[in-house]
Amino acid sequence: MQIFNGVGPASTTGELVITSTSGQVVRVPLSTTGVGNYSIEVPLFCGSQTVVVTFGAAPSCQREEISVLRTGCLSADIQITLSWDDKGRDFELHLIKAGGRINDNPTDCTWTSCINASPDWGVVGDPADDPHKDVDNTGTFGPENIYLNRPEAAPYTVMVEHWGGGTPDADGSVTILLRGGPQLTIPITDLPSHFTRAIATIDWPTQTITPLS
Repeated sequence: MQIFNGVGPASTTGELVITSTSGQVVRVPLSTTGVGNYSIEVPLFCGSQTVVVTFGAAPSCQREEISVLRTGCLSADIQITLSWDDKGRDFELHLIKAGGRINDNPTDCTWTSCINASPDWGVVGDPADDPHKDVDNTGTFGPENIYLNRPEAAPYTVMVEHWGGGTPDADGSVTILLRGGPQLTIPITDLPSHFTRAIATIDWPTQTITPLS
């Protein structure tokens, strides 16, 4: 993860796009303060990538492009990134292993179990196959990010919870990226406050992403 700071038009919403050399893409909304400042914590890919910050539409848009190199890491087998709009108040991302349930810390990777610690999944005592939540933003837009290496041969479930007191028409999106496999962005529409929605299942090792209604 990395924090990006900068200046754009005052009190507006733009977009930050991260693109890896293999073509995987994560897009997150980006808002500025009343004086135009912004600060956002985002997940990064391993290796080289391009980060583009854009405000407005062509031909008069403000655009900044940054090349970033992340070293000393392994590309995640599964990466899930969540963002939401200004009507949402702190969406929460959950990755639940087979046979698990939401908010059960041993089987659900979320803010209670996966920040600065991890549930012990896969081989007992081996941290290399445990999930991690490395970005957990609580304000407007997010993002939040969970990654997992060495998944078990089993289905995983992605869920999103509207934790705070936003409005019932809050929207968002979840981007699921699989190393060497598909990428899928799933929209979230009208998620009321204090409701939870199952977004998709991820089957491993077939790398099958199945959106859920």
